[in-house]
Amino acid sequence: MKYLNIACGNTFIKNKSWTNIDFSSNDKSIKKVNILKGLAFESNTFDVVYSSHFVEHIPNDQLPSFLKECKRVLKPGGIIRIVTPDFNFLCSEYLKNYQNNYFKKSDFINALMIDQCVRRKRGGLLQKQLEEILNGDDEEFKKYVLEIIGNESMNFVNKLQSKRGLNIFFKRILSNPYLIFDAIDLARNHFLSLFFSKGFRDQNISFAAKGEKHTWLYDFESLKNQLDRLNFKKIEKKTYCSSHFTENIFKDLDEFEGRPRKGTHQFFLEALK
Repeated sequence: MKYLNIACGNTFIKNKSWTNIDFSSNDKSIKKVNILKGLAFESNTFDVVYSSHFVEHIPNDQLPSFLKECKRVLKPGGIIRIVTPDFNFLCSEYLKNYQNNYFKKSDFINALMIDQCVRRKRGGLLQKQLEEILNGDDEEFKKYVLEIIGNESMNFVNKLQSKRGLNIFFKRILSNPYLIFDAIDLARNHFLSLFFSKGFRDQNISFAAKGEKHTWLYDFESLKNQLDRLNFKKIEKKTYCSSHFTENIFKDLDEFEGRPRKGTHQFFLEALK
C-alpha cells in the first residue's frame, strides 16, 4: 500500500508505505516539492492521499487544480482525506459566545478566524493572545482554548516563548543550517519593502513566514462542492478517529494525547476516487 502525506510539516510517519512531501524539508523522510506546481508522481500511484491544514493556505482559485492533481495520483477507489479548520464551527462558536456575553471567548474565536488571514508579522495577534492565555490564571478559559485548538498547538506556543533571543537563534542555525536562507530572505524582503510607500506597506505587505497565512476558510459543504465538481464519490464528514479506510493509518497524524491533534475547530473530510 502506498500513502501520500501532502504538506506534512512536522507531522508525518516514517515508514516505507508513506511518502511525505512539503515546500521545505528538515528531515530526510520529507521530499521538498513545490506542491502547487503539480504532484511529481505517476497517475494511479497512491491508495491514500492525506492533507492536513493545507488547503486553507492555497489561494482559493488554485484549489481545483490541486484537488485535480490529488485525484490523478490516486488509484481507482483510493481515498483522499482532508483536514482543515471548520468555518461553520468557528462562526457558530463565535455567535454562541457573543450572544451569551462570553466576550473573552468570542474575541479569541474572532482572532482564530481572522488573524492568520491578515497578520503582517510572524505569529501575529493570535500568538500574542495564546501566550497571554497560557501565562494567565483563568483556568476555565485556558481549558476552553485547549479544547478548541488542541494541546499540541499550546505546547508549540510554550516552546516559542522559551526559544527567543540571539543565542537561541544561533543555536537553531547550527542545528539546521538551511534556516540561514530563511533569515537572509526575510532581511532582503524587509529591505525591498522600504522602496514602497508607508501606506502601501501597511496595507499590503506581510512578513509572516512562508505558508503561515490562510487564504480561505471552508465548511464541509463548500469543500464537498469542490470535490463534487471533480466527480469524487462518497464524500463524507469523518471524525479524527474514523475513516473509510479499513486500517487506522491516520491515528498518529490526527491524534495527540488521545484527542484531535488540532482541537475541535477542524473537520475531517474523506472521498473516494
